[in-house]
Amino acid sequence: MKKKTSKFSLGMKQRLGIGLALIGHPDFLILDEPINGLDPQGITEIRELILELNRKDNMTIMISSHILEELGKVATAFGIIANGELVMELSQEELKEKCEEKVEIVTSDSGAVVTTLENMGIKRYSAISTDTVYAYGCTQRVDEITKQLVNNGISVHQIRVSGTSLEAFFLNAVGKRGGKS
Repeated sequence: MKKKTSKFSLGMKQRLGIGLALIGHPDFLILDEPINGLDPQGITEIRELILELNRKDNMTIMISSHILEELGKVATAFGIIANGELVMELSQEELKEKCEEKVEIVTSDSGAVVTTLENMGIKRYSAISTDTVYAYGCTQRVDEITKQLVNNGISVHQIRVSGTSLEAFFLNAVGKRGGKS
């Protein structure tokens, strides 16, 4: 029995399109909104397929999508486009660093803050300037960090948890260009 593809659900059409695109084993694959119309299981299957094609077949895959959180799970490089113009390129690591939650410490002596963090076993930090330090992976320890800084005689002007979602980062990036995605 033959079944017309016009009767397929959107998810089935997505799967069929990806399957057709893979015929001939291309080195470079372009996917436009590949998880559109898929249920959670289908999204997981497509994510695993994309990762497998990249790892095992060394296939380069360019994905255009507005589902930023999902892109964050599979992409190794990001290009942000606004009004048809590439406005920013970032590696996965650069984007993670920009979006990751962190403890932002503003003080008069970033060197002393760094020493205190290291003594507390906090090894992931960035001294952004002479008065600002970002500490990663320790957002649940803000009270303890504050106490240690004060006990060490370090003046703390501000301490807070900061970070942003991929969506907020994207909107900020295209907003600066006056664009609407």
